[in-house]
Amino acid sequence: MEIHSVRTSRRTGPDGQDLRQLIIEIVQQRRGFYDQNEQELQDKHGDNPSGADFVFRGGATLIFDLREGHLRYAVRKRISDDARLEQQRDFLAGYRFGSTAFGYGLQGGSTGTALDEPFALVHRGG
Repeated sequence: MEIHSVRTSRRTGPDGQDLRQLIIEIVQQRRGFYDQNEQELQDKHGDNPSGADFVFRGGATLIFDLREGHLRYAVRKRISDDARLEQQRDFLAGYRFGSTAFGYGLQGGSTGTALDEPFALVHRGG
């Protein structure tokens, strides 16, 4: 787990009130594998020295009300959510095993390609 950022916010609420908040972003990573059996082995033992097929990311954004001193919102995506992991695996496998992504030069995996950077395709220069 990594604390990605901690910052304060001051804004005007819907009724004109002064809202002061503390925003904390927490990031987590899980090693992802295309093969379901390999995923289960790695989740139990984690003994693959060659690395993962992809990185599965999650975490939370916590918003605290500084005036009241309590947690106001918690927005999270769990890395322990196997259904979400399966959706990510299916999405990446579509790029890995053939789709229109190959026309854009995407290969997938941890090879320094555009899929390693989620916004690479959107921000690609013409």
